[in-house]
Amino acid sequence: MLIRHKLLLSAAVSILSLVAMFGLQRYSSSIQADLSVAAHSVIELENQVLRLRKDEKDFFARLEVGYLEKHKANSSDINAVMHTLRQQFVMYDIPTNALDNFDKSIQHYKQSFETVVQLQQEIGLTPKTGLYGALRLAVHDVEALVKRYDQPNLMVVMLQLRRNEKDFMLRREMSYIEKFDSNINKFQQLLLVSSLDSSAKK
Repeated sequence: MLIRHKLLLSAAVSILSLVAMFGLQRYSSSIQADLSVAAHSVIELENQVLRLRKDEKDFFARLEVGYLEKHKANSSDINAVMHTLRQQFVMYDIPTNALDNFDKSIQHYKQSFETVVQLQQEIGLTPKTGLYGALRLAVHDVEALVKRYDQPNLMVVMLQLRRNEKDFMLRREMSYIEKFDSNINKFQQLLLVSSLDSSAKK
């Protein structure tokens, strides 16, 4: 083989090597870019979960339904990020088990929170709504009757019941339920021996 041919062959091999290296570099850069997007998506998921927790805490602190809507919106954002992340996992044959488990946990959390909000709405978001509102109206009716018939003993127990009620609403401790039940029994016993007429006792 002539020296000229050897030089041409060597040059061709060098050029092919450079092209291959350039292609490999571009492929590597593409993978790095995709993995960078995936890493960013994971960080975004963490941030979205923190937003969900904030919505939850804000709801319990203020009892406003608007935080449920924010919670739903942030859940939708999580679903979008999860979709993108799942596509990248599948593209590079990365197992999606952890992603699937995370998705199930998020859906369970979302449903549980919505159920709790619904129950809280039934209980009452304010002292004048729901079961809490009905309780207050009933208590006011009883207080009015006790005052009208001038029953100081019943009024004392009535005030204790109101205190038990407010303490429970404030601290959510079951011990106040026990105190409430005890005072209810005391109230009923006093009511039986009181001078109220039978219609008022009912």
